[in-house]
Amino acid sequence: MGLQAQMVDRLAVMYAGHMVEVAPVENIFAEPLHPYTQLLIDSIPSIKERKPLKLTDGLTHDLRNPPPGCIFQARCPKVMDKCKSVPPKLEEIKAEHQVACLLYE
Repeated sequence: MGLQAQMVDRLAVMYAGHMVEVAPVENIFAEPLHPYTQLLIDSIPSIKERKPLKLTDGLTHDLRNPPPGCIFQARCPKVMDKCKSVPPKLEEIKAEHQVACLLYE
């Protein structure tokens, strides 16, 4: 993501073939909204400080047979009951910032 941030104005974050967040690069790095985007940014190693790498818990589901509801539910640290049955829609939460997450309904 660090390399992409230097080359583009807008960034689309995808998980398992689904767009989960779309926004200007500055917005995504300053205030990531989707839990997957937050985990991705937290996993970027720093050359300024030594810290353990953060990894996402859990395994990715079978992409040929996705679960009902949110595609990220099995690995999401903020999963709610409704995530297991309601698929989130990519919606504009802030100006030019779209996210597919039931946290923002």
